[in-house]
Amino acid sequence: MAMTKKATVSLVKCKSYDDNACEAAVRRMFELLGGVASFVKPGQKVFVKPNLLLAAKPDRAITTHPSVMKPIIRLLMDAGAEVSFGDLPGGYHAGNVSLINDKCGMTRLAEETGARLVKLEQFGFRKASIPNGRSCTKYLFRNTSTKWTCS
Repeated sequence: MAMTKKATVSLVKCKSYDDNACEAAVRRMFELLGGVASFVKPGQKVFVKPNLLLAAKPDRAITTHPSVMKPIIRLLMDAGAEVSFGDLPGGYHAGNVSLINDKCGMTRLAEETGARLVKLEQFGFRKASIPNGRSCTKYLFRNTSTKWTCS
């Protein structure tokens, strides 16, 4: 009997952002990694971080598409996890996170799934200067902390 080794990285091709296609691809991705239950225990708090670069509609393919996030969140919740998600594009986007969440479909995703959309800007920013910068001389870095909770 051949023994199958569990993957440490999983890539699954998905040809469209159709909800069913994304769900099938995400399910397969988790299966290749040993299933969601190998990562998550009931009651565990899980934070999922999409990549939200700027306020762009999902179909522009600039940010993580809500159709990819939705099955990830649902599978984690089905495994008993308390799911929160969010992102905080740094620098020029400080103060615009609600707009970015709305435009990228994350606000609606939170409403549809019941997962908590965390506004990471609540933790504040710290300014850093960029010596000899030409068009950018200052940058805002987020003050995220490993001590915050999503409750």
